[in-house]
Amino acid sequence: QASRGSDGACVMLGVLVALCPGACALAATQPAGAERTCHRSDEVLRAARATTPLALTVISYNVLAPAFADPSRYAGADPADLDWGTRRERICAFLADCDPDVVALQEVPLPTFAEDFAPFTRSGPYGASLQEADEGRPYGNAVLYRTPRFSLEVEESRSRVQIAVLRDNQGARADGGQGADPAAEAEGEGGEAGGGAPLLYVASVHLMRGGDEQVTRLQQLRSMFRRLAHHRAELGLGTARGRARRRAPAPAQEAGPAEAALVCGDFNAGRHTAVYHLMRDGGLAKFPASRRRPDKTPARAGRAYHTGFLGTRDVYRARAPAWGPHEATHRNGLPIDFIWASPSLDVLATMPLARERAHEAELFGGHSAESPIPGLHRRPLPIPGPAYPSDHLAIGCVLTWRDGG
Repeated sequence: QASRGSDGACVMLGVLVALCPGACALAATQPAGAERTCHRSDEVLRAARATTPLALTVISYNVLAPAFADPSRYAGADPADLDWGTRRERICAFLADCDPDVVALQEVPLPTFAEDFAPFTRSGPYGASLQEADEGRPYGNAVLYRTPRFSLEVEESRSRVQIAVLRDNQGARADGGQGADPAAEAEGEGGEAGGGAPLLYVASVHLMRGGDEQVTRLQQLRSMFRRLAHHRAELGLGTARGRARRRAPAPAQEAGPAEAALVCGDFNAGRHTAVYHLMRDGGLAKFPASRRRPDKTPARAGRAYHTGFLGTRDVYRARAPAWGPHEATHRNGLPIDFIWASPSLDVLATMPLARERAHEAELFGGHSAESPIPGLHRRPLPIPGPAYPSDHLAIGCVLTWRDGG
């Protein structure tokens, strides 16, 4: 209900802008004119990227593991559309259309990943950093990156998180220049190998599902930030925070001119939750002490917690997409997938969740029959289905390094 209300507000905003062009000045995060003329989500990404040659296109997508694509779980879905062979072809085609530089995937089949995603990875070409498969859980997260623009400095597999530290050999340099020569960086001209190219800390996350697992999700994020801070320190750009508890937690560190963070994926938590607040604020005033007491009563809040890492912001809050829906990334109508980026990355555009502008009123049933805009009430498109091969919608954005970093 909340998501449909938000969509209705966006429709009314569109009407206001149409009737009074000057009203768009009130919405600083509204898309640029070129984006508003696009009809497909991948066109929005390409249009935004065309304005800045060294821009960075990012996609995050929970692709729905084959083990979960049971027809009994998706009433109304055609069983043929749930077949993994069919879905992986559609997923690879969609990714190729978006032409991304960095991709964070969740629920990928790890043993067959190379074969499953070869049609896409060969098109880049793309390197891949895969999560280690756990016994009994043959699916996980992956970070894909375009080569030779990016080189992999560090990778680490954590519970529900895959970390990849990438060096952007064509991004903004620490001295304010751009367009580093990848070959020169590899040979170490003018200093240590890759020393002038900025670092991008990428985490593909898929946090624990369940209404009573919020503390588990918070703990998974805390573990992720500890490891990110550790890798940052190992690379000489920060101070590691040890596993031992600190009496006075260090405040979150501001992004320097040669580094940024991207935390993307399925958080299984919306914008009203402590998980979202932790990501938005770089910590919590009171981090829960434990999941629950021995007598199963709710645990009391613990001490203040700060990530001690680079700050991030929700890219879809920084810049609105060209069309809706705006508050739903899962077939249940809830926003649980996010891309968080450091302030050292400017957001040029965000990808609409509906692959085609014409689908805006058909996802999740469109708007009510009482909508003041005629013709917006439609039967919902199947999710999963031909146009949307997962139960999640892909999210994406176009970023660029700020001057000097």
